[in-house]
Amino acid sequence: MIDAELEKVIGKALKLKELRRARARVLQLERELRGEATKPEEPPYIPEFLAQQPARTAVRPTLSVVDVTPKAAA
Repeated sequence: MIDAELEKVIGKALKLKELRRARARVLQLERELRGEATKPEEPPYIPEFLAQQPARTAVRPTLSVVDVTPKAAA
């Protein structure tokens, strides 16, 4: 595909996505007007590799004291 055709296809895909989102919003507003329970809006999709990782607590190394004095033979 040449760039112009590719841009046209991408533009149509984005427009379709926007129209679907708008339709879902209209349906939600209509439900609110009728007094029906509303579904909470879904959060936007975030790929797993972009999602924030839980904060890791820093592990502080502990130094142990080792007794290196020679022991008397028994």
